Amino acid sequence: MTIQQREIEIETMMKDIAVLGFKKLVLTPDETAQIIGISVSTLYNWRVEGVGPQFRKNGNGKRAKIMYPTRAVAEFMTETQLTA
Repeated sequence: MTIQQREIEIETMMKDIAVLGFKKLVLTPDETAQIIGISVSTLYNWRVEGVGPQFRKNGNGKRAKIMYPTRAVAEFMTETQLTA
């Protein structure tokens, strides 16, 4: 797959996410889990294990706010096929 094809896939996924009603640049863990189709606890476990979509942490410690850039979620979803 070329870089251009990959970029088209990511942009298409971002449009699909927007159609679901998530039109923000960053998503909460609840929104991210809903889009991916997993539980928030699974998303938390992935974060601890270093897998899953890239995230940003605002602040320090346990009270830091975790946010997922929509583009990172779209990239993750185009790279990954989840199985039930």
